Amino acid sequence: MDANILNFYDMSSVNGQRTTAYINLKDRQVTLRENERNSNKVLLNGSQAKFNSLTANVVHAALETINNAFDDDINSAWWQVVKVDAPTTIQAELIVVFPQEEEINEVVYVAHSVKPVFMQLEYTYDGLTFSPIPGEKDKRKVVDKSVWSFSKITVKGIRFSFEKKDHDDYSGGVYQYYFGAKNITASKKDYVSEGILYTTPIVFDTPNINQVSIKAGHEIPHGTEVDYEVASYDESKDLDTLLWFPISSLDETTPKYAKVVEFSARPTKFVEMAKAEPTLEIKNGMQVFRLIKDDGDGTLPHDFEEMRNQVLMRGINQWRRERTYVKFDGTMPLNGSWKDQYDNRPEAVRIDYLAISNTLSLKRDGGGSTDNFYRFTTCIQSDETRVVPMSLAILKSQENGPKKRMGAFAVYVNQKRLVASNEEVTITLEPGWNEIQVLYHFGNMQMRQDFIETELPNETYLGKFNLALEKRVRADKEPLKLVDAHTLYYNISPNSRDCFAIYEQQVVLNYLPKSCIFQLSYEVEDSEAQNNQVVLRAMLKREENVPHISPKINLIEVRAR
Repeated sequence: MDANILNFYDMSSVNGQRTTAYINLKDRQVTLRENERNSNKVLLNGSQAKFNSLTANVVHAALETINNAFDDDINSAWWQVVKVDAPTTIQAELIVVFPQEEEINEVVYVAHSVKPVFMQLEYTYDGLTFSPIPGEKDKRKVVDKSVWSFSKITVKGIRFSFEKKDHDDYSGGVYQYYFGAKNITASKKDYVSEGILYTTPIVFDTPNINQVSIKAGHEIPHGTEVDYEVASYDESKDLDTLLWFPISSLDETTPKYAKVVEFSARPTKFVEMAKAEPTLEIKNGMQVFRLIKDDGDGTLPHDFEEMRNQVLMRGINQWRRERTYVKFDGTMPLNGSWKDQYDNRPEAVRIDYLAISNTLSLKRDGGGSTDNFYRFTTCIQSDETRVVPMSLAILKSQENGPKKRMGAFAVYVNQKRLVASNEEVTITLEPGWNEIQVLYHFGNMQMRQDFIETELPNETYLGKFNLALEKRVRADKEPLKLVDAHTLYYNISPNSRDCFAIYEQQVVLNYLPKSCIFQLSYEVEDSEAQNNQVVLRAMLKREENVPHISPKINLIEVRAR
């Protein structure tokens, strides 16, 4: 495992042109940028501060004035000594009372002492009673500097509680314990809502990187978040065009994303095939069918042995239309009725595919002239939750008299039947792929009987939901299952249309699809692909109701192999 550590002590690891987050080189951390218009610093001075020893029988004195802790000069310092006759644990406090109530969400203490001191920050509303900062009930070990960031509170003052277990010096027969600060500040800080860190290319000794992981040292208060992404670096491409992979830190107990990203040197290939034809071959008494492109060529660009992760999708930008005849009784058509058709009379079900459109063809070409039972299925990928209305044209105008209802219908989304009102349903699309099914049973609603053939409609319409605007559509949500050719023709039922094989560099099926567009995707090894550089970006965000809080990134260890 090869590793690089980004610790932000300088800008060498940061792409300054693309980064919008704030790089705090002094504290070696990345945060959201401060919204200076809404931020302010509390004016403090030594007259407001008082040091007290809480351990009995001690003597203490200021070696350097307390005023030095509030002068914003790192070269001066307040220094207090506590003397005792025997080693002990010293408890002390520094109370700073504000002239007036102040809103604060950050306190910075730059220590000036020899050995570490354990500290706790508390606040007061009245100058008398103190409470720990929310989420900070335990003392923290402070050697050089400590920053307390917290939700905004209105206070009258603050108190630093000290605990020191080891003496710093022994002279003149007494043990001396030092306390002090080079600088103390209390502020109210507001931050912008988001920022991005882009790193410069991270170079590894590994000649060709296959896997990347990270271990991030960060602080993510409630109401904020940090999302990391990594990409294989290509100097010929803009950063935004790289293939970015979300990734979670290795020490996350409930990771949002994968902890390890694989950079396989296997580009994905796509082959679209819109036609099918029978071959001259017969297997187990069954005709072999192959998929072909528009030019009539069915030979794939690569051998089966070269391919990895083959996926065959069906009905690209299409509806799947199923139709058959079922005696009309006026009841609502249900998916359970379609299951009965496949269980009891699958040979009577006709399946074809139609271009995605709001116009649904009901034509009965090629058999099934009395078919009155239809199901249209398509799947739409959505990036976010969306609510869209959809209307159905189930009423037909007549020359004389009111509109005539042409039958019954039902709409399913992700296998859940929707409740219709006035021939309209409300569709909720969730992030990811969503299956939409529209079912019709056409017949005379008044008489509860079949139409004669000439009365059956030839098309119907869907309104309000413009399907032409959807960018990612396919009729079948799930891909076909890849099996070997022997299994396809000897172990799979002829009525099953959910499997395929790659045989003699062709995609073969056990049935002849009608007007269906297939898309085969697969990966191939790229022996020339060599890359030992990755880039990382981190998206820092806060919610609108917490403008005073920022996440912090202190260190990122990037590992590769």
